[in-house]
Amino acid sequence: MAEKPKTYLTEEVRAYIGRDSEPVTAAEPVEAGAVRRFAQAIMDPDPIYWDGDAASGYGGPVAPPLYPGFAFRRPPGTPDPLDRAKANHDYDGLGGGGGAGLPPVPGMPVRLLNGGVEAEFFALARHGDQITAQSCYADIYEREGRTGTMVFIVTETTYTNQTGQVLAKVRNTIGRRVPMQRCFEDVAVGDAISPLEKGPMSPMHLMRWSAAIENWHRIHYDETFTKEHEKLPERLVNGSWKQHVMVQMLKDWLGEAGWLWKIGFQFRGMDRVWDTVTAWGRVTRTYERGGLGFVECEIGMRNQRGEEGTPGSAIGVLPLRGGHAVPYPFVPPDGAT
Repeated sequence: MAEKPKTYLTEEVRAYIGRDSEPVTAAEPVEAGAVRRFAQAIMDPDPIYWDGDAASGYGGPVAPPLYPGFAFRRPPGTPDPLDRAKANHDYDGLGGGGGAGLPPVPGMPVRLLNGGVEAEFFALARHGDQITAQSCYADIYEREGRTGTMVFIVTETTYTNQTGQVLAKVRNTIGRRVPMQRCFEDVAVGDAISPLEKGPMSPMHLMRWSAAIENWHRIHYDETFTKEHEKLPERLVNGSWKQHVMVQMLKDWLGEAGWLWKIGFQFRGMDRVWDTVTAWGRVTRTYERGGLGFVECEIGMRNQRGEEGTPGSAIGVLPLRGGHAVPYPFVPPDGAT
């Protein structure tokens, strides 16, 4: 929940532009089984990937043009990179660069997007080739977008085989996104909270929730029992499920630096199977306490028939612009109610 820096393009970060990696050689040569699985996964049936006669013009079976960039798998006996997720739940599964052998760029935002690829092809990797890659940081730049600050890291990688023949040059652009964070000053009484729609709620959705919480009340999944025994018009959407939709709406609206402190609602209407429900809310009061912003909201849920069935209220907490972060675990300051 730390305040984001004014710019991510510090002098330290700019110094990475133009930095080259050492050459890195794939742990294993291009192998027929790996090429087969790769070609099947991209759904490319070209026989040059396995048939020597079809690939005679290439000197034997080859790999798809972009295969060299995916040939650098984890060598046997090396640490599992997914172990990083045990200590850091924000670990995104990718290093800070994206080119083989490059050190990660420091201080980058967590959210990652694949910004695109440009490639030049000179030859195809043949089965048995040993692929080597050498990368450089071609550019690092920053832009402000609708969803917040984006930092773009551009790498250029040259792939060669064991004879030094250049197979391809690939330019990758990876975007690192800073989500826009709502601050207390951005909120005013009367503002609408971004609604959250779920549905239509099929019998499978209702059954999945009932099974997840081991709630075997048959009005949620047994049509005959619901109509003939309980005399209800249809199977009902679980109230215990609807409450989570309300929480999700508020949590998403408050953002990562905000905190949903209190929520309460009543179940006054019945939503049925195949209904679509929409959680909604509006700001009714705002106030500051202890250097934090408190936002009181009216909330509810309506179905596609316009029927309101879950009225309630909530209190969220937001940081002040330029102020300190909302504490976690959350401890309400004196005077907050």
